[in-house]
Parts: sequence; C-alpha cells; structure tokens
Amino acid sequence: MRKTILLLVWALVNSIAFAKQANLERHAIQVASTTVVVPTSANAVGATGSTFQTRISIFNPTAFAYPIQVTFYDQSGTMSMANINMSSGQLRVYDNFLGGVFSATGAGTLKFESEQIVGGSPDFQFVVNAEVWTISAGGRYGTSVTTTIGGASAAESYSPGIRVDSDFRSNVGCFNDSSSTNTIVADVFDASGNLVTTVMLIVPPNAWSQTAIPANVASGYVRFRPAGSAYCWAVAVNNTTNDGHFVLASEYVP
Repeated sequence: MRKTILLLVWALVNSIAFAKQANLERHAIQVASTTVVVPTSANAVGATGSTFQTRISIFNPTAFAYPIQVTFYDQSGTMSMANINMSSGQLRVYDNFLGGVFSATGAGTLKFESEQIVGGSPDFQFVVNAEVWTISAGGRYGTSVTTTIGGASAAESYSPGIRVDSDFRSNVGCFNDSSSTNTIVADVFDASGNLVTTVMLIVPPNAWSQTAIPANVASGYVRFRPAGSAYCWAVAVNNTTNDGHFVLASEYVP
C-alpha cells in the first residue's frame, strides 16, 4: 500500500511539472532551438548610399559544446557554409556577420543549424538575435530582424504597418525555401482594405529577393501568396535616418 501511494505521488508531481513546462512552451514568444532562420541580412550599400551591415548575437545556454552550421543563401540561390564552434554558456557577437564570417557582400538569408549536421543533437539548442544597422548623420540606426524557428510554408501570410511617401519607403521580400522557382504575389492594401498595387517576386530556388513597393500608401499592409514554401516580410524605412521597422509575415490559415 505504501509503495502504491508513493507511486501515485511521484506520478502527480511529474504531471504537474509536465503541465508547467507545457504551459511555458505555449506562452513563449521565442524559444531556444536547434534551427534558427534569419530571413534577411545585408552587407551592402542601400538605396540612399548608406552601408548596411548585420549584427548577429549567438548564445549557447546549454551545458554542451558543439558546432553550429551556418548557411548563407544569396539572391541567386548560391549557398555558402561556415561552422561556428560554441562552448557551454558562450556568447558570440558579430557586428558585420556576412563580412566577418563569409567575407561576403550583398544580401540574403541565414540559416543556423546544430541538430541536422553530422554529430548533431536535439540537446544542442541556441539563441540568435539579429539586427541590420547603418550609420547616418544623426548617429547609428538599426532595424531588429525577427528570427524564426518554424518551417517555411506556402500559406497566405500578412505584414501590417507599411508606409510609402516622401519620408518613408517600404520593401517586400521573401526567401524561397524550396528547390524550385517560386512565384510570390505580394498584394499591397491601404488601411481601408483597398488594393493599392501588386508586386510579383519570382525567386530562384533557395534564393533571397527583396524589392520596393512602387506606390504610395499612408498606412497599409501586405498579403503574400507564395506558390511554394517561403519566408516573407515587409520593412518600412525612414528616408532620412534609414531607421527601419521589420515585419515578418504572419501566416493565416482559416
């Protein structure tokens, strides 16, 4: 009888612990992962002549030491790879990640992986923070780039909060996470839901693409309709400071 009671208590304690952990996972905004995608990164001269670079911070919160394989996908779909070795509890910060790690210029998508490579493990979790930044007459300005641990999909998705006028420009972009050419339709709407313009992105396999919205919109949103799996986004940028607002597209599946 005493053994039975002990077993019941043990089961109850573990079920409470599991419920607490499940609750944490449901409500987490971001979690450490073995795969992290940074949808857009740059080491390039922008539309106003400013140089944009990408600041990447990588943190290993685990008790393990392991390599992270990083793949850089450019506008043509060319892939460059590098390994970053992480000690337990280590933080690495790069102010110009593309230049420092890949000696690369241009723009593209970064994918960080630690489980899928040879010798990888689901225990090799890490955290990545990303920012595209520039220097202007007023000082340093940055655009925080939302990272994602979820897989790409062909679902309809939305980026709200864009603006195109004399003070702001806005771009739409996508990374084609497939081995076939991906045609992505980006419909631009105003705040009242009126269609303002449509931008077409024809993206080569495993390639990054971004283009400007060619019509004025005071306050609007973008609806992305990809033919294949993709990560999409919009970014509104101040024409004077180059300070930007990055909006990773959110999927909507009714």
